[in-house]
Amino acid sequence: MKIRLYGALAGTILIAQACTATQDLGENDPRNPKPDSGPGDATAGDGSTPPGDGGTPPAQDAGFSLQAGLTFTQFPFDKSINTMWGASGSDIWAIGNEAFHYDGTKWSLFPTSSFHPGFGNPPPSLSEIWGTSSISAWGVGPIIIYRWNGSDWVSPPKLPGERLSLYTFSGVWAENDNNVWVSGSRYINGTNDLEKSLFQFKDDAWTTKYTQPDGYYYSIWGSDAQHLWIGGDNHILAYDGQNFVTVASGLSVRVQVIRGTSANDVWAFGTAGFISHWDGKAWKRFPIAASIDFRAAFIRSANDIYAVGKLANTGSAIAHWDGASWTHGAAQDGAILHGVWGGPNEVWALGDKIAYRGK
Repeated sequence: MKIRLYGALAGTILIAQACTATQDLGENDPRNPKPDSGPGDATAGDGSTPPGDGGTPPAQDAGFSLQAGLTFTQFPFDKSINTMWGASGSDIWAIGNEAFHYDGTKWSLFPTSSFHPGFGNPPPSLSEIWGTSSISAWGVGPIIIYRWNGSDWVSPPKLPGERLSLYTFSGVWAENDNNVWVSGSRYINGTNDLEKSLFQFKDDAWTTKYTQPDGYYYSIWGSDAQHLWIGGDNHILAYDGQNFVTVASGLSVRVQVIRGTSANDVWAFGTAGFISHWDGKAWKRFPIAASIDFRAAFIRSANDIYAVGKLANTGSAIAHWDGASWTHGAAQDGAILHGVWGGPNEVWALGDKIAYRGK
């Protein structure tokens, strides 16, 4: 089924049910850090209600549909966003090297001076955010870790190592303020060799919990302290509170996103349209007929899931799970969607100076 796009994104979008996946994208750079396209100017393009000045920008006459009744409309957004997370549909963060907050009505720029002043302005981009409430969230980037305390994003008093330039942080998950996990990599002391690594913040101290040679751990998510899953190159790692075990291997993709609703309902997304589900007993692939490089996912419920990224040679891509099958669509905008979040009545997907709103 083809959907016509109007205005700036004129073209077609293929909407498809689950079927055979296509080839690997062949990328070998880590998902994060993502290239920064510069600070830009957060204006709506027509001079009205720019996102940085306390307004949701007017919609352009462009967008696409994933299925009947599920349509995404493009909005101008002249900032690059790397990650999104929210405590509710009226409390959503979208962050790159600047932070934007959505209150359910409008997007507002949160001052970058809140970030660690030692890194300059703008500071390095955050790669992923995860929180437990409106007053507690964590953000990580290539060499940085921030914590939201309800009023400001601050650098925590303690960090995994003294020389953060040796680290690349790409994923974060928190059970509470006393159990925070960060995934990424670090340079082996005195060498240029990387080892993929997992770090835990507990009892006011950071501990390196697990390392393996080469590469990165891209994403981490847990249902509780005894059930964690980690995405890496060609495999998925699990933690049971005591031991780390590879639970899926030989995947020929980068597993860049892990999200779920419980220990028996976990989703993994990656390059080359990779989607897999854990039901508590086994992982099951859900191939789609699109080589989407997935970068983020938002689970509104077990039967209402959004995953976003980029369709090869096309642009922004969004896939949706309705409890029975996956549908997907893409826009010919050449962009990548890095974040997705929403509430009961809307979903936002943001990325490389572009934003889509789904109703």
